[in-house]
Amino acid sequence: MAGTGTDIEELPGCGIKGTFRVSQGGRALQIKAILGNEIWLNEHSAVPSSDDSNSLHRMKLEGKSVVLLALSFQDLDVVDIIEVLDPFVIAALFAIADPIRPEAPFVVNQLQAQGIETWMISGDNAVTAKAVAQSVGIPSENVIAGVLPHQKVIFRHALLRNIANKVWLAVRPRRSNGFRH
Repeated sequence: MAGTGTDIEELPGCGIKGTFRVSQGGRALQIKAILGNEIWLNEHSAVPSSDDSNSLHRMKLEGKSVVLLALSFQDLDVVDIIEVLDPFVIAALFAIADPIRPEAPFVVNQLQAQGIETWMISGDNAVTAKAVAQSVGIPSENVIAGVLPHQKVIFRHALLRNIANKVWLAVRPRRSNGFRH
């Protein structure tokens, strides 16, 4: 079996897609593959079945990132005037999890005990991000999910500005209303 890949495209934080031509025994097949998160696959009309959706939801609740593989096939030996590929079919589901460092819950708790707000900015979907945040003690309302890599610095700066404003408001001297007490 011989194969070559073409039209490879990656979108950081979303996934990768490409076209592959495979031939064996004089027969040729074109396969389009998409590997990535649910949003990326939905944008390419690759929708998981209800069973797959249930499995994905369970994985997310466990704090796992989900990655899907969808494939579309075209038999290159069949020549049509209009090139039509089969629709994408979900071929595999993957659950990926980074282990939580054992000291993370303690560190988060200590920061919070000092009055320091803890936040999590994640590229994961909201369900996964909130499950991970909960496991280390970060409140779910302090989770910003679905953030692409290039957007994380923007959210970080916005959070820092917000925190700086809170600190400034807390230490700002009270204005006098002109009356002596």
